[in-house]
Amino acid sequence: MRKELENVQRKMTFLEEDCQKKTHEIQLAVDQQMRCEQQTAEQRRRLESALESAGVQVSDARVELEGTLGRVQALEAQLSRSEERGRDLEVKLGSVVSTLRRSVIGILPGEASGVLQKTRSRSSSPRRGETFPLRFTRT
Repeated sequence: MRKELENVQRKMTFLEEDCQKKTHEIQLAVDQQMRCEQQTAEQRRRLESALESAGVQVSDARVELEGTLGRVQALEAQLSRSEERGRDLEVKLGSVVSTLRRSVIGILPGEASGVLQKTRSRSSSPRRGETFPLRFTRT
């Protein structure tokens, strides 16, 4: 019986040590799991913060884009008005050039060579060879 008691005590000691070892392993696993959960929670907080920051940046970029699009439209309208004024000025300048050619310079529109066509009228003067000033005619 003593032997049996010793065997049972040894077995019980072995089982207690095994139980302590397994309890320690389980505690280590629980601690590791808690650290993982804390890391995961911290990472989640960082990601949520980054997401919120990105949302603010997107919102700011949209506002800036809308402002920029408004400026682009205003510049396009201004450019269109400027181009229209330029075309108007070209037409007016062409008209001025044409008027100057007809009245001051005496060049008729449509004469590419710039050669004047003159007609001399006979002088009513008795002196031969004396003529009146030149007249220009359109062709």
